[in-house]
Amino acid sequence: MKEVNYNKLCGEKIKEARIAKNLTEQELAYSIDPDNFKEVTRLIKYWEVGNGFPDLNQIYKIAEILDMNPNELYYYSENGKRKINRNKGPMTVKQYDRKRYRELMMEDLENFGPAIVYALLFALIVVGPVRVIGILSEIFNFFFGWLF
Repeated sequence: MKEVNYNKLCGEKIKEARIAKNLTEQELAYSIDPDNFKEVTRLIKYWEVGNGFPDLNQIYKIAEILDMNPNELYYYSENGKRKINRNKGPMTVKQYDRKRYRELMMEDLENFGPAIVYALLFALIVVGPVRVIGILSEIFNFFFGWLF
């Protein structure tokens, strides 16, 4: 089975879209990051020859600038067309944002979980069990209200 160079396919896609929009590598780089466009220009050249792959944040910026769907740069089959999971389909920007939001919320829970436990124990001792139920419901709504 033939091995596919996904970096090269993505780079070709970026180059085709950039040329179709009549942008130079420098103009695209300036649109991505005006403060650091010389470094980004080198990255674009690097990507377009298939030596690397942009990170997710850059993919979304590039797709926005070139009026593309970000998934077009990720999903390929061996013949160069998009490879899409037929069960789920490609992830949209909105789905990615929701997924990232959930990940950030869980990260917050992991970071602040011990502090919450200590605060609950303190509240239990100081204000009593009746008030603790109200505090627990507030904490639950704060962390998991986005689920409902």
